[in-house]
Parts: sequence; C-alpha cells; structure tokens
Amino acid sequence: MPADQRRGTTPPSGRSMQFIDRIVGDARYLKGALRTLKYVTPIAQHRGRVFPHVIDELAEKYQDAPALLSDRERFTYRERAERSHQESAPVDQNDTLTERPE
Repeated sequence: MPADQRRGTTPPSGRSMQFIDRIVGDARYLKGALRTLKYVTPIAQHRGRVFPHVIDELAEKYQDAPALLSDRERFTYRERAERSHQESAPVDQNDTLTERPE
C-alpha cells in the first residue's frame, strides 16, 4: 500500500498540482533573483569603484599572499598591483583617461 494511502491522504492531482508546481517554481525564481540583486546592488552603489582600485585594495589587505598561480609563475597581491599599474593607461587625479605618450 502506498505511503499516502496509509496516512489517509492522497496526493493532489490535476489543476491543484499544476498550481502548486507553479508556485514552487515562482518561489525558486524569486529566490534566485533576490540573490542576484544582493550581489549586484553594491556594484551599483559604488560606480566609481573600478577594477584597478579593487586590485589596490586587495594588495593593501593581502600584500604578500598568493594572488595568481600557474605552473610557470606566481604573483602576490602586491606584485599584481604593481604590474597592473605598469599595464594600465595613465589616469589623472579625476579618474579620467589621459592619452598615452607615444
């Protein structure tokens, strides 16, 4: 005898099951959307925070901890920040891109 019949209940069927499935699916979708907003909202609130600034913040925080590892090379956060400054285009104090001298 199935477990549902032993308990005296029968599983919902037909339209009620479809309705429940839709509610469960909508709840999962909403949960994912809210999780995405949780991660994206800080980005929108700090529009001036660009990747080179993030690299500098990480270099200050982690300094000599390994940041990038490969079979051939290993970079600490500090080395990564130094290299980032060498490779980046010159930026003035207002964070506007200036032309590279040729």
